[in-house]
Amino acid sequence: MGLKTRRALSMRPLMLLALCIALPQAAFSQGTATPAPQNSHPKGYGTGWECDYGYREAAGSCVAIVIPSNGHSTDSAFGPGWDCDRGYRSVSGNCIAVKVPANAHLTDTSYGRNGWECDRSYQEQRGACVAVVVPRNAYPVDSSFGRGWECSRGFRATNESCVEVAVPVNGYLQRDGSSWSCERGFERIREACTPITVPEHGYQAKETPREVYRAGIKSLGNFAALAPAEQDQKLLAIEKSYFFRLLRQHTIEGMFSDPMHGGNAGMVGWQLIGYPGPLMSFRDEIEKAGGQPWVRKPQSLTQIAGRAVTVWEEEKD
Repeated sequence: MGLKTRRALSMRPLMLLALCIALPQAAFSQGTATPAPQNSHPKGYGTGWECDYGYREAAGSCVAIVIPSNGHSTDSAFGPGWDCDRGYRSVSGNCIAVKVPANAHLTDTSYGRNGWECDRSYQEQRGACVAVVVPRNAYPVDSSFGRGWECSRGFRATNESCVEVAVPVNGYLQRDGSSWSCERGFERIREACTPITVPEHGYQAKETPREVYRAGIKSLGNFAALAPAEQDQKLLAIEKSYFFRLLRQHTIEGMFSDPMHGGNAGMVGWQLIGYPGPLMSFRDEIEKAGGQPWVRKPQSLTQIAGRAVTVWEEEKD
């Protein structure tokens, strides 16, 4: 293949591109394009056409939108293509005037069923706007449902009136203004705030601890024979009783007190919590640990004293 032939072949793509630019577009699209109907124009993007303003596509044609009296075009591809003017509503393809009753005003016709709503301090009743009767110590609210009014702060609604909230001594109004709570240190008992009493002298009832235990154990029945879930239910049922509080207190004392009181056998309670015993000071022991966790086998008061220690011994000296 000669040099001239190779040059001619290399120029062929450029010649084809120039030919495509020079030829009119119709030469390529002839026979494939769909003719645009009347009352249409080419789309602003892409290919094809779209109907002029006031027309809608129907079966490949642009048909004029029939707008009823008191209506206007919406230039929308959705819906009928028109909407009623303000003060009119669409009924069976027509725009019918909205009848606004006294003490009412027009609204957006797409909202509500009437095209109107009552003015402030009025509510709809059977197609009319009736004045809302606002009782004393209340104010009107914008609402199409309910009473149409609310009580002022410090009052609560009772039937059709506002009754003052009686705040007792040591009480205060809650944020909503219609109820009250007691101040800190007081509890609500009926309609008063009663001081919360903190016991200072322990149990003052006539039953002895022995009698409390006997009555409490009797109420549990055959507790040991119950399933674990049933035992839990039994304990939950007496959780707020004095017997349960006494039993819990004695259980803790027996588990973690000095063995000289009759509990904490083998000092297992102290081992459980890591308590070393009632020494006056552990400084020397801790310093020997060299910054490592210090663990010491617990010792009872008898072991530390090196002799038998009796209860309340210090009171006899």
